[in-house]
Amino acid sequence: MRCKNCGSIDFIKTNNIYECAFCGKKYQPKIIPQQKKTEVPIEEKNKYSSLKAYLIMPSVNSDKIRECALEILKSDENDAVSICLLAFLDREKYPENYKKGILILDAAKIESDTLKFLVPFLLENSEYIYLDELTRFLENRGLYQAYSKKIKEKHKGKNLEEKITLVVEDDIDEADDAEIEISRELLLKEGLTGKAITPEALALALFKQGENEKAFTLLDSQEKYDFERLTNYYIARCFENGYGTEKSIDMAKYFYNLAENGKVEGNEENSSESYYLLAKRYLEGGVIERDERHAYELFKRSASCGHTLAKYNLGICYKTGMGTEKSIKKAIECFEGVAKKMPSESHYQLGSIFDSLGGKANDKEAVKSYLISAANGNDKSMTNLGIHYYYGTGVEKDYKEAVKWYLRASKKGNSFAQYNLGRCYYIGNGVPKDLVASREWFEKSASGGNKQAKHYIIDNF
Repeated sequence: MRCKNCGSIDFIKTNNIYECAFCGKKYQPKIIPQQKKTEVPIEEKNKYSSLKAYLIMPSVNSDKIRECALEILKSDENDAVSICLLAFLDREKYPENYKKGILILDAAKIESDTLKFLVPFLLENSEYIYLDELTRFLENRGLYQAYSKKIKEKHKGKNLEEKITLVVEDDIDEADDAEIEISRELLLKEGLTGKAITPEALALALFKQGENEKAFTLLDSQEKYDFERLTNYYIARCFENGYGTEKSIDMAKYFYNLAENGKVEGNEENSSESYYLLAKRYLEGGVIERDERHAYELFKRSASCGHTLAKYNLGICYKTGMGTEKSIKKAIECFEGVAKKMPSESHYQLGSIFDSLGGKANDKEAVKSYLISAANGNDKSMTNLGIHYYYGTGVEKDYKEAVKWYLRASKKGNSFAQYNLGRCYYIGNGVPKDLVASREWFEKSASGGNKQAKHYIIDNF
């Protein structure tokens, strides 16, 4: 059950009333199904609660998973789940370590509730070369039947990868029926159905899988170079980084230009992706000289085709005046337009906009936005909620509530929240005065790069 106000799934039960742990909205028992032992927040009794939130996301958030795993290892250096996940994140560099991580996981005692979110994540995101270790792990746990369908799909993917190599090494223009079928499988897997079975279509699918060298080799064997814009973008990256060819800055610039202005646009989805990726490159600088105005134009062009990340970044441009005239109205429109798909970051941006406008009405709107963002795991929004409760802006002043939000953000590694929590313990607002705890939080904040915390320690301890 989710809170209708902020979307949180954490509730606290008091006298048969269920109160949302994030926004405080109360529900009668008939609305919220009975939950076992909800007297305390889930995050206090389950060390994997924060980690779970990132493992069940549709895309892999490597930074947050690493952050959560390292935090768990601080209190339990032998935690098998965290060790395995860290090995998973570094598997490209150290593949053998990930295999060992699965073996460590297999030897550990892990609750079934933890396996329910851990196993699907590993099966979905692990490459087929780790399939044997994962299969043995599931067999030993008696879980093979429950995930047999997914394992079979992985085996099919393994066979497909082997077949793709044969297609790339052969001349696709003279492909036999079996090779055509391989192409169809790959196109279906990459959501590129409806396109002709061409070398470019297959190469584009390979690029999206990260098989840059295979894709470049396939395209380099063609006589014609009238590729669509997204394909040209990937070719430029190959020349820039030396994937499948020698590095060439001039060739990289040439194909980056085609990625924006080439004759063959391709379908709308691919074109919008090309514009978005180019916009990011113009902000990064390097082979392409940094150009904020050009980046803004490309974000706008991509967003007009429905690209979610482009529209979010367009909102950043309007909010900050990067590459264009500052417009809070247009920024709000952009963030609201992608809020359903990107609730954490979009509502954080909306909250910060309302904060900047000032006034009681805007303060209340800021709190609403931060609550939704915080319910989706955003530590910056949690910190800002703590500030609102501490000073009583948009909500009634409540030091204890401020401390609650500072603590949640601090556990996620937010150095500014750690600094504020240190001040609360130093002064005794919302918590009993405790100079030892205060210094501990200041030191954590300082180690995270917060200069205010460093000065506070020097001046007061």
